[in-house]
Amino acid sequence: MSESRPQTGETRPGAPGPRGIHGGHTAVIRWPKPGDEPVLWCAFAGVLSCGLIVHAVMLDEIQNGTMSRWWAWGSGAVFSILAVVVIRYFILPVRAQRRLVRAARRRALAASDPGKWREGDAEIILAGALCDAGIGPSGTRSPRTALKRLTRELDRFGIRPPGIIFDARIASEVLAIERTEELVEPEPVESKWTQGQWVFSACMLVVLVTIYILTGHRPHVLAFLCSFVIFDLAYKLVWVVRHGLGLRSTGMHAGVGFIEGSNGSRIGSWEVVTLVTYDRGENLRVRLLAPDRTVQLKFTSAADPGFIAFWQRWNHPHPRPELLEPPAR
Repeated sequence: MSESRPQTGETRPGAPGPRGIHGGHTAVIRWPKPGDEPVLWCAFAGVLSCGLIVHAVMLDEIQNGTMSRWWAWGSGAVFSILAVVVIRYFILPVRAQRRLVRAARRRALAASDPGKWREGDAEIILAGALCDAGIGPSGTRSPRTALKRLTRELDRFGIRPPGIIFDARIASEVLAIERTEELVEPEPVESKWTQGQWVFSACMLVVLVTIYILTGHRPHVLAFLCSFVIFDLAYKLVWVVRHGLGLRSTGMHAGVGFIEGSNGSRIGSWEVVTLVTYDRGENLRVRLLAPDRTVQLKFTSAADPGFIAFWQRWNHPHPRPELLEPPAR
């Protein structure tokens, strides 16, 4: 993660030009979830509360002679097991991750040279910094300031962010994609996931309309949901037709080391930190953390042809920073 010691994975050329904001190398990490601990304790408290309420109701029924005492013992055992499961398989692993991050940070702050850090500490510190910056494997808090928060967290340890950060679950599949030395033409970024959203919306509309008709036009909330889905499909269709795109298009164009949005704005790979992760639905999520925004793309997997075409351009070994400059007058 430091410039003096590249991380595990594929190395990349240094960031060209003065606008490069990262160290240029690649990091492969396992995302910790220390931020989930308060939620897990709330879940634990909820299990105990439900158990006490159910137990109290059953005791009342037992006293009235309408329920066997074995039901109370059974409910107590079930909720006790659930409480133990929450602690053993959810809370304790999160606390272990928190201790791991704290230990790595103490060692890093005690060492004057990041190149002498213990093997693996750089990845742990990076993972902890991502967590503290509100950047999880499937979501980003405050996308406009995500990169600033991450940079600020890493500045405490005197290191720069990597150029690309992979979730360990997806790294090998993406790094296996063949890179080309040849200059490739820009092309629209397409995704099977985007096409899947069209299919999902269309199927939902058919289901809602069918239920609405079979139930005698009731409940009326179905009519509202049908109208909402129709509006969503119409909006997408108008946008696609207006920009002359296909149903798989994400609205982005990818060139050699840059992407271009539908409004013509461009971002270079050396200007952002690229995150490649899985989301909660096990889709591949690419987030580009720029100084003033976060650009997000979703694909079905690393085998998605749209992702492969995008990645061969975005991760090209010879990016073209001059393509981002305004044309000379």
